[in-house]
Amino acid sequence: MRRREFFWPADSDLAALTSSAEAAVAAAEPGAVITPENPVWRTWQEMGFDRIGTPEHAGGVGGTLLHVTAVEMTLAYRPVSLPALPILFLAGVLLRRCGRPVEAGALPVLAPVNLPLCHGDRVDGRATDVPWPGGYDRLVVPVATDTGTWRIALVDTADATVSVARNVAGEQRARVRFDGSPAVLLPGEWAAASYREVLCRNALTSAAALTGALVGARDLTLRHAVERRQFDRRLADFPVVRHYLAEIAEEASAALAAVRRAALSDDADDAFAARFRAGSAASVVARLAHQVHGAMGTSLEYPLGHFTRRLWAWSEEPARQDDWALFLGERIAVRTDDREDLWSTTAPLRAPS
Repeated sequence: MRRREFFWPADSDLAALTSSAEAAVAAAEPGAVITPENPVWRTWQEMGFDRIGTPEHAGGVGGTLLHVTAVEMTLAYRPVSLPALPILFLAGVLLRRCGRPVEAGALPVLAPVNLPLCHGDRVDGRATDVPWPGGYDRLVVPVATDTGTWRIALVDTADATVSVARNVAGEQRARVRFDGSPAVLLPGEWAAASYREVLCRNALTSAAALTGALVGARDLTLRHAVERRQFDRRLADFPVVRHYLAEIAEEASAALAAVRRAALSDDADDAFAARFRAGSAASVVARLAHQVHGAMGTSLEYPLGHFTRRLWAWSEEPARQDDWALFLGERIAVRTDDREDLWSTTAPLRAPS
């Protein structure tokens, strides 16, 4: 598929960045799941793409949230699974709170709900659906304290119980258990509510990946409907198919607008809204795309499954849709004292500025 510029056709810097990102993974087959031992992963790191969004003083190459989302969407549109950027980006978000630079080999373990508990220098709890490409020897774990605050703990991977499986997209995901695991608690302690500020970064990177896959499924389905003929007519000429195509485009465009707003605003409410909107669109677009393609879309050789399997998997990771709705609702409730304030609080989330 041709390069997609999403919402930056007039931004030469973003266009150059995404072109370079595509070149870095050019050797990977569409639909590939890249792991650290793969040469493509090493090329990605050598070109610095895993350090985008992390400040230079913290060991990164700089860049904004817009750069992070652009690269994640580009990978998902190809589509290629390569989680090095969100892993290092989210690890950096946590470690910078403690005044530490990002560390190679550090894997963030972000539990959206029910944080692991720390008792002294021991950690108990679990986290599910943790991206697990392998090769990481230290875990960066937000943990809850007995006083209602949260801190950041470093746990050696060998001190945790890790069960690894694959999601429907073929990506490795882990269930990580801490049973009195020894930990190093980093300096700093924060109110429980501030954890949402960290989680919103995870929401935005997830929303960007979903949106890239949404746009990929949209473009592939549109091309199929225009090129495929039935009863001497293009599929796109049948009214019901046109309706499906319009709904697919509507859902993808809504997610794209929400991600763009969240990347530009750097606001937690926008990030949660973008993740919820992209996750809601995933099931609709996957269902209608397969409806338009028919039996062809279910074959392993045809590329539609590369997108739809990712949509199905990612829409429930790293949290369920209900959880994202709850996070957004909690944020809005804090900012809303009465019904008169509700409109002014939620109206900015309805459309991009």
